[in-house]
Amino acid sequence: TFLVNHSARQSEGQAQILSAFELLWAEGLQINLVIIDQQTNEKPGIFQRILGSLKKKNQRLYWLNNPAEDFSEAVYTAASCLLVNVDKLEEIFQLFKAAQYTLPIMVRENSISHEVAGAHAFYFNGNSADDLATAIKAWMALYESGQHPASEQLQWVTWTQGAEQLKRIILDDEWNKIMQGGSE
Repeated sequence: TFLVNHSARQSEGQAQILSAFELLWAEGLQINLVIIDQQTNEKPGIFQRILGSLKKKNQRLYWLNNPAEDFSEAVYTAASCLLVNVDKLEEIFQLFKAAQYTLPIMVRENSISHEVAGAHAFYFNGNSADDLATAIKAWMALYESGQHPASEQLQWVTWTQGAEQLKRIILDDEWNKIMQGGSE
């Protein structure tokens, strides 16, 4: 089961995801796609219209519109992989949430995703549905053999920890130790 956490700012990458999964399903792959839709506006956009149409045709596509936080947590726990097809910093924070749940990550390759996830994610390139479908199959082969990148070691801090670090940087002049990854 692949998980996509959709927001209004991500629509450009979601069409590629839906098209890639259509190709994979047409090949007979028995994989699920769960989309958590965080869009809160009342008028459905083009993405929601396409998604609604696909959902009627496919029993392996699950669209959760603004689910409760505890339900979202259950989905993160049950999924096999978080699929992130964006290159914007504000959306890359999904990687930290995946790491909190030890959920493997598949993310579009760019400097931001590499800086955040390092060796703890599987990266893909290309803008076509075929490119992404090929990458998904490659990730699945790694996953089935236990060789996929694991997110458990991805470094992240809570808001409280980050605020404490910032306080120490400013008030205690510990910028060098903290910024270079020294012990705290």
